[in-house]
Amino acid sequence: MRNRALSIISLTFALLVFSRAYAVSTDISSTDDQLPADHELEAVQSEANGMQTQESGSNDICVSSDIHDILMADSARLELRTTEMNERQAALQELEKTLKVQLTGIESANAELDKKIATLKAGANEDLAHLVAMYQTMKPKQAATIFDSMDPAFAAGFLREMNSNAAGLIMANMNAKKSYTISVLIAQKNAKYR
Repeated sequence: MRNRALSIISLTFALLVFSRAYAVSTDISSTDDQLPADHELEAVQSEANGMQTQESGSNDICVSSDIHDILMADSARLELRTTEMNERQAALQELEKTLKVQLTGIESANAELDKKIATLKAGANEDLAHLVAMYQTMKPKQAATIFDSMDPAFAAGFLREMNSNAAGLIMANMNAKKSYTISVLIAQKNAKYR
């Protein structure tokens, strides 16, 4: 595209030079002074040949000052845009590094939190197992007195964890209504899966 435009510009320039030379030679021939016209024609021809050689041999372009100013302004805008894009890319890379560091910190904090939750769950399960074992070893009448004062849902949770013999003895010594309520709660716990 660029070479094509250069060819068109150089041919147009050559035609203008030749037409000007012809006009000058016509003026000179009317005054019967041929020597300056031949000299001028040779200069124009050598200049046109130089333009053709310049077009094929180098990348220099002959343009008007208006076009030059436009090209320089475009070039300056492109350089500015390139600089802005490079700065933005550098900022994004820096932000990406920061985010990776933060993500690593969050992942390690999550892993530590998961460990703590697992430890707390294990501790809670141990506490529950300890209470269940403690109520199982009590005399059924004493345990029944404690279970009568508990909320039925809470008591049902404990009795569900106990072995059936110990739970049965405790429920036998409890208030009949409370024992019935606890039995219903235990029976309903997984009723939707039956």
